[in-house]
Amino acid sequence: MQGNQLRRMAGRLRRAALSLAWVVAGATLGAAALAAPLAGSVIGNQASATYTDASAVPRISTSNMVQTIVQQVSSFTLVADQSRPAAP
Repeated sequence: MQGNQLRRMAGRLRRAALSLAWVVAGATLGAAALAAPLAGSVIGNQASATYTDASAVPRISTSNMVQTIVQQVSSFTLVADQSRPAAP
């Protein structure tokens, strides 16, 4: 039964670490971070968590490294304002 408890605890810790990472990322985003990355850019991420188990042994849990490559997408450019005044 202790093995199941440790697995559940590790799962909860991973979810907590990911949640914390999202909160920190959201709190630290600046204007530059909101700009789209260039096509061909590699974006990678790896999560880790440290905790002390029920036996007071410090543990570290690290996720697999995930990488993605930004793909080029179609875009368009507005060349002139096409608005027209209208009577109320």
